[in-house]
Amino acid sequence: MNTLPFIALISGVLAAPAVANQYSCTLDGATRLIEVAYHSSDSTLPCEVIYKKEDGTISSLWRAQNQQGYCEEQASLFADKQSSWGWNCKLVEPAVSTADN
Repeated sequence: MNTLPFIALISGVLAAPAVANQYSCTLDGATRLIEVAYHSSDSTLPCEVIYKKEDGTISSLWRAQNQQGYCEEQASLFADKQSSWGWNCKLVEPAVSTADN
């Protein structure tokens, strides 16, 4: 199995300098974060939707290079889907940038 793309993906997620929209979803004491990360501090593209679990699992769910608003829409739709599964999701201000995690 080639792990290079996986490692590049994770390093790309961790190197994102700015987090915009962030949803905090809670259920039975568990918390999940859905974040829109921008890879440039002066542009909303490229962007990425990142999903974080309390166990440290970080997943990149969607990315966009050219479509303005795509990541924000996908994050909102995913928060809505989480809500339909019983999670209580709220849009919050991000406390720190993804690069600090």
